[in-house]
Amino acid sequence: MAPLNVIALVSGGKDSFFSLLHCLAHQHRIVALANLHPAAPRPSSNSNSSYAGDGDEADLNSFMYQTVGHQVIPLYAEATGLPLFRHAIVGGALQQARDYDGSTAKAPVRAAQHEAGAGAGGDDDETESMVPLLKAVMEAHPEANAVCAGAILSTYQRTRVESVAVRLGLVPLAFLWKYPILPSRPPLSGYEDDDGARLLRDMAAAGLEARVVKVASGGLDESFLWENVASQRGVARLTRAMAMFAAESGVGGASLQPDGAVLGEGGEFETIVVNGPRCLFKKRIVVDEDARRLVREGGGAAWLSIDGARLEEQEQEQDAGGEDGAAWEPSALAKSIGLLDGDFAAILGAPLALDKADDLDGQSTTHEEPSSSWRYGCGYDGSLTPVDSRLEQWSVLAVHQALDVLSIRDETQDIVDQIRARLRERSLAPSNIVSAVVVLRRMSDFPTINSAYGSLFTAPNPPSRVTISCGDQLLPIGHNVSVSLTVHSASRFPVDGGRDGLHVQSRSYWAPANIGPYSQAITLPLDGIFPQQAATAAASDDENDEGVPRLSRFPTSPFSRLVFIAGQIPLVPTSMELPRCEASGTELGMFTMQAVLSLQHLWRIGVEMNVQWWSSAVVYIPRTSDSGTSSMTPRAKSMMASAAWTSMHQLPGNDGRDSEDDEGDEDGGGPDIWDRKYNPAFRGYSDGKNKKQGRRLPDWGVVDKPDGGDAKQQLPRPQGRERQVPPFFLAEVEELPRGSGAEWHAHLGFSGLAAASVATHSWSSADAEKRQGGGQDQPSNPWATQQTLVAGLSGGSGVFAHTMVAIGAPGSASLGDDKMSAEALSSILEAALQRRAPSTSGQHGTTARGRYPYLVYLDGNLVCAPTGDGNGSVIPCLSLWNRRGERLAVVALYRETWTAEAPVGR
Repeated sequence: MAPLNVIALVSGGKDSFFSLLHCLAHQHRIVALANLHPAAPRPSSNSNSSYAGDGDEADLNSFMYQTVGHQVIPLYAEATGLPLFRHAIVGGALQQARDYDGSTAKAPVRAAQHEAGAGAGGDDDETESMVPLLKAVMEAHPEANAVCAGAILSTYQRTRVESVAVRLGLVPLAFLWKYPILPSRPPLSGYEDDDGARLLRDMAAAGLEARVVKVASGGLDESFLWENVASQRGVARLTRAMAMFAAESGVGGASLQPDGAVLGEGGEFETIVVNGPRCLFKKRIVVDEDARRLVREGGGAAWLSIDGARLEEQEQEQDAGGEDGAAWEPSALAKSIGLLDGDFAAILGAPLALDKADDLDGQSTTHEEPSSSWRYGCGYDGSLTPVDSRLEQWSVLAVHQALDVLSIRDETQDIVDQIRARLRERSLAPSNIVSAVVVLRRMSDFPTINSAYGSLFTAPNPPSRVTISCGDQLLPIGHNVSVSLTVHSASRFPVDGGRDGLHVQSRSYWAPANIGPYSQAITLPLDGIFPQQAATAAASDDENDEGVPRLSRFPTSPFSRLVFIAGQIPLVPTSMELPRCEASGTELGMFTMQAVLSLQHLWRIGVEMNVQWWSSAVVYIPRTSDSGTSSMTPRAKSMMASAAWTSMHQLPGNDGRDSEDDEGDEDGGGPDIWDRKYNPAFRGYSDGKNKKQGRRLPDWGVVDKPDGGDAKQQLPRPQGRERQVPPFFLAEVEELPRGSGAEWHAHLGFSGLAAASVATHSWSSADAEKRQGGGQDQPSNPWATQQTLVAGLSGGSGVFAHTMVAIGAPGSASLGDDKMSAEALSSILEAALQRRAPSTSGQHGTTARGRYPYLVYLDGNLVCAPTGDGNGSVIPCLSLWNRRGERLAVVALYRETWTAEAPVGR
C-alpha cells in the first residue's frame, strides 16, 4: 500500500487526534493539521503562536464541529511541529438530514468570496466551510491526497467529511469508524471486558491525555470537567456514571454499547487533547486551574472557557507510552485490531470439509425431502391473490445501430440515456433505482463504464451494485456491457420510512469503502412494494364463526424492510487491497481467506442494516484455469463457500438455541422474555448481562415461534428436521473487480420482521416423482425449489415470497452436447413452480410480472439464453454449482407479492 499524504482535520477532541495516530500506524504521512473555528472579527490566519486565549463566550453547539476549547487550537502547531491551517465556520446546519447532499452546495463559488471577506455567507451549510480550508492546505501542500477525521458512530459527521473530500479528490480516512465493535487481538489496553469503553482505554494506552471541557448529559455533572477520559480513573468514572443514569432513566443496565454514550458520541461530553505520545506531541499543553472558567448553559450543560493556555517541554522521563511510561509505537494501534471477527476467524481455522475434496464424489446427491408439515402460502389456509409488486426489473443493453463502431464510453452512455428516458417516461427519479447488476465483457473496461454510469447518480445513497465480467463468449454479439436494475415504481417515497441507505466512502477497519456511484446497502419498506389498493386492513374481529383466528391475529410487520446489499469482494478495509496470505500461500488457503473475508464484509453490512434473514446468496468466482494446474475446482470452491455460509447460520449464538439463557429471568423484573426479544418498544432493553450479544444475524426468532406463544397464531415449523439455511450457490464467471478470488452477493436481506413471520419451504423433482407414485425415470434435469415467505405485511394481509429454482445439469452433460432450449427451460421452470402458492382456483397463481424470474443465472455451455421480454435479467456464467458440489444448468430467482383473502389457519 502506497503511503498517503494526509490532512488531519482536528477539533481539539480525542477522536480526531486518535484517528491521526491510526494514520501514522498505517505509515501515512501527516502534512498538516486543519481546524474550523467559530467566526470572529479578525481574519483567518496560519498560526504558530505559543500562547492562545481570547475569552470567547460562545459555543456553537454544532452537530458537525466541536468549538468548545477552540482557544487552545493554535498551540497545536508548535506542540506537534505540524503546520496548522484554520478557517472560520460560515453558515449553519441547513441540511439536517443524516446523509449530506453535496450536489446542492454553493460553496465552490461562495467559499472564495467568504475567504476574501465578501458577503455574510450565512445561506450555505456549515459543512461547506471545509472546502476553502482544505483547498488552502492543498495549495500549500500539493502532495496532499487524503483527509482524516474522527467519526466513530456518527453518519451525520462522516458523510459530510466524505462529501467534501471526494469532491476535492481526497481519500477520506475514518479509522475509528465502528471502533467499538471491531475485533481486538489482544486489546491495546490489555482490558478484556467489553463495556463500550475500549476506545478510551486504547487512547490511554497510546498516551493521549484528553480533558473534558463540556458536559451535556444528565449522567455527567460539572465535577467531570477537566477529567482525563483517557485514564483509568476517567474511564471508571464515565462508565459508572453512564450506567447509573441508564438504570435510573429506565434505559437498561450497564451495557453502553452500541449507542456510544460512554464515548460521548451523543454529545454527552466533549474533550480537548493536551498531550500525547512523542511520535506526535513534541511539547505538552498546560491549562492552569485559574485559566479555566465555568460557563453554565442551563439544562444541565456546562463547559469551560479557557483563557491562558501555554506550552511546556515534555518531561524527560516520559517516553511516548501510556500511563505506565512504557515505550509505545504507532504500529501497535494497527496490530491491536484484528482483520477477522472471532466467528470468521474460527471458520477460517476450521477444515470446512475441504481437505477431504477427494471424498466429494461419495457425498449424497439426494434432494431434500419435502417439508410436509408446512402449509401452502406461509400458514394461510385459504386463498392468496397475486398482486403486481412495485419492484420492477429493467434489463438494458445499448441499442445503437452501429454497435461495432461504438467506444465503450459511448455504449455505456447509450445505456445511461435509455435509463434516463425510461425514468422520465414513468415520472421516476434515479433514486427509484435501488440496486444494479453490471455484467461486462472485459473487466478492464470497468473504469470507463463506471464514469458514465456514475453520472446518473448525484444524490446521496446511490443504488447498491454487483459487477462481474463474463468474458468474450457469453454476452450478446456486439455488446460489451449489460445493466440490470431493480426499480421501485412508486412515483413518491414516504418522507419517513421510505428509501434509505448506507454509503461509507471512508477507509476504515470496518468494511471496504465504496468510492464511487454505489452504496453498501439500500433498504425499502416491504409494505411499500405492494400496490396501494392491496394495503387494506384485515378484519377486526378476532375470530370467525368457526372460531378460527382471523388475519388480524397474525403477527404483523409494519416495520419490515427489504435490504439490497452490494457485492462484497475481499479487500482489506484499511488498505483497499487484497489480503496477503504468506502464512497459507496455497491456492486453498488464498481462496479460503478471500471467501471468508468477503463474507465477513457482507455480514457486517447486514448487521449494520439490521438484517435478520437472507433470501439466498451466490458467491462469484473467477474462471478456474483450463490448464489443469489449479488444485481447486469450482466444485471444491462451492463446497468450501457453502460450508462457510452454513457455519455462519449455525455458530453458537446464531443457531437460535439460547432458550436456556433466558430461563430463570422470567421473574427478574423488567419486560418479559417475549417483549425483550420481539417487541420493538423494548429492543434497546439490557439487563447488564450478555453485553456482547448485540444484533443477531440470522435472527431465528423471526422464524421460530416465541416461547409460550399461541401456536395457532404462528407459522408452522418443520417437524424432526434441522432448520433450513437460506439457499446458496456458486457462479463461475470470467473475472471479478480488482482481480478478486470471490465476491458474495446476497440477493435480499429482510429487517424489521415480526416474530415468527418468516417461513422457508422447499420441494424438488424427487418429491414430484414420489407424489406420482414412483416408477418413472428421474428427469434428465433434476430441479430443486426453495422459497422464503414473509407474512404480516400490508396491514397484515400481505405475503412476500422469494423463490429460487435450481436446475441440475444433465447427467451426461458435456461441452459438446446440445444445449437446453429456451422452451425446455420454460417447461422445467413451470413444473418447479407448481407448489409455490395456492390461488382462488387451487392452481398456482401469479401475475404478469411475477411470471418471470427477475434474475436468471445460466451456464452458457449448457443452456441457450432465453430471449425474455425485459422483465428479467440474464447473468451468463461459465459454470454453476450447488452447495453439494453438483453442477447446475440454471438458477432462477423470483419475487412475488400476494394478498390473503381468508383467515389464518389453525
